[in-house]
Amino acid sequence: MANRRKRKGRLIVAAMLVLVGLFPAAAVGQDVVDAAYASTREYLARFRDLLAEEKKTFEFFGSNGRVRKTRVVESNFIVYELGGGEGTAAEYRHVLRVDGKAVEKAELRSQEFFEKLVTLGSSRKELEKLQNESTRFDEGMRINGFTLFQAVALSPKIRGVMAFRQSEDEAISGRAVVRLDYEQKAESPYITINRGLTTGEEPVVSFEIEDRSREPFNERLRGSLWIEAETSRVLREVRELSVQPKGFAQPVIISRVVLEYQPSEFGINTPAKITHEFFTLVRKQQRSEPDVRAVFEYTRFSRPDVDVKADEPRKP
Repeated sequence: MANRRKRKGRLIVAAMLVLVGLFPAAAVGQDVVDAAYASTREYLARFRDLLAEEKKTFEFFGSNGRVRKTRVVESNFIVYELGGGEGTAAEYRHVLRVDGKAVEKAELRSQEFFEKLVTLGSSRKELEKLQNESTRFDEGMRINGFTLFQAVALSPKIRGVMAFRQSEDEAISGRAVVRLDYEQKAESPYITINRGLTTGEEPVVSFEIEDRSREPFNERLRGSLWIEAETSRVLREVRELSVQPKGFAQPVIISRVVLEYQPSEFGINTPAKITHEFFTLVRKQQRSEPDVRAVFEYTRFSRPDVDVKADEPRKP
């Protein structure tokens, strides 16, 4: 999945792995991490065929650090199961309003879209078409997949380069939580900037920026997980990606994502709010500056009246 944005000749692309596996880390309390891992696997299995209202708010920053433009996109958000029998989910957004104005013939467009989608015969083609349709009003941004997977830092592909630390217990909205901090300590071919595929496999975290230097960016991932003490479900996550190119005295941030979850009737915590901030690298000043902030807000999730998958829709 890819997030794209073009402004004044700048191209920003952020990508995450569509299929993420999780694995416990031995450097912290094994029971805590094992239980959290199990809950994320349960999330993957249960976050299917669900529906919510979504409000996306984009804020585009000028060179003075102030917001120069906003865009608000309101949609019916659906977790859609791709065809092919692989059990893979994707995000679909049936856009209803843009900046408060209703989208013309939205229902007809959605019907015709799905009639074409089920004929594609390829999960990859379906995914690409879903992403294009869902982001067509997003001012060139392509942000997809953040609702689908939790705790990418625990992926077996990168756990060996992560240092984990369990912090003191906290509370969120009256619920006791365990905080698990993580920080990347060494280079990984699965965490990349401007490198694309380096191993023949999809990276876990991939980010592309306008800067075309061939020198290493020394990219590093860090963040925190807040895990419910009673259920071991992820309640909140903060994920940051930083770089330290040659000559930089210290790392600078280029991406920050905050994921917040809410209780549901489906035995999992479902997304409530996702905030993704993009930063532009300014080499001369050895710093980064805000470029775009995207905020995704969700109502409570429910089951739609029909199965949401690439097969012929049927009554449940």
